[in-house]
Amino acid sequence: MRPVKHVVQNDKRIFLVNVTNPTLGTIRLRFNSSSYRGEVDQSTDAPSDNITTQLPNLLVDTISDKHVNAQLQLDVLKLGPTEQVELLSAEDSFIEFGGKSKEIPHQVLRWDPSESDAVGTSSSMRLVAKSASTAWFELTVLDVRTETSDLLPAVPLALQIEVGNGSWQSSLVQPQQTTGDEEDWVTFDLVLTWEQEVRS
Repeated sequence: MRPVKHVVQNDKRIFLVNVTNPTLGTIRLRFNSSSYRGEVDQSTDAPSDNITTQLPNLLVDTISDKHVNAQLQLDVLKLGPTEQVELLSAEDSFIEFGGKSKEIPHQVLRWDPSESDAVGTSSSMRLVAKSASTAWFELTVLDVRTETSDLLPAVPLALQIEVGNGSWQSSLVQPQQTTGDEEDWVTFDLVLTWEQEVRS
């Protein structure tokens, strides 16, 4: 997952995020609120079970090896589960659509967050479009400020992938035994961070 665009509207930031299936099979996924609360405080005088919301030396770009210092904003992003989306494997989508799956849908090219129904809410996430192995979601969060200017704001969210029923099925990943029609979701906690503009 990566943000591809974002705008500031009043007291909110609205992101267009891209998620691509990197596996060799079909997957179904959704986004949800995250239970991630931070990391164990590594300072010498902190109790061993103390959790800090500050994330020092956070790697945000593996190509340029860029690191930042960020601070989690735990009460900013409160989501319910988003719409589920099924994504083909990159290999299958390329073969099936003859490369046309790499085309960006017009909803993404003409994305205008001012037309979103969710702009008036404090936080939300909705599916904008999908194309074979890729989907685009719109994420709205409050535009928050951190304690100091050298800390970037960050929000946790959860990427959930269903295991079983034709999703993410391989010899290495097997669904848990559940009762009834309950689905097995594997949760990956993600952190989204952004640069703060200087305000006078």
